[in-house]
Amino acid sequence: MIRLAAYALALFAASAAAIEPGAPLWRELGAGFGRQRADLVLPGQSLERQFRELLSGPPEAPVQLPGGLVLEAGCRLHSCDEKAAVISEAAGGRVLGIAARHFHCHAGSRGQTQCDRHPTLSIWILRHGRAAGREPEVTEALRAWGRAAGYANEETRFVRGGL
Repeated sequence: MIRLAAYALALFAASAAAIEPGAPLWRELGAGFGRQRADLVLPGQSLERQFRELLSGPPEAPVQLPGGLVLEAGCRLHSCDEKAAVISEAAGGRVLGIAARHFHCHAGSRGQTQCDRHPTLSIWILRHGRAAGREPEVTEALRAWGRAAGYANEETRFVRGGL
């Protein structure tokens, strides 16, 4: 019985690992967003670092979307109210859009971090020449993911893709 429980725990731990540090996703996000900064969960930090934080906890199972797209999502370690999703092409892994459900944490008075009470859904759509026609479906898929997570405010940005 104890062996069975240990095996089940090990299997769960293996399936609930965060996205690997060397995964192509991080290269794509670094290239796509360069030095852009935001106040999502870490005030004034790069988007790449923010998304590393938001995807540091247990991942959700990847979802295959129509047209050869895949949605990968996960939550922040020890804070699954904060989470992120990425939509990429299944073939090649090029990132087309990312979203974050966050509480807009920013530097407050006396250097203390202050966060909003209600979550915001922030979406970034990467504009790639050949994938420009997919922007509406990627945006809607990320909004649907956000609706399932729940949010009070929404913002969408379009970024010229450099990937």
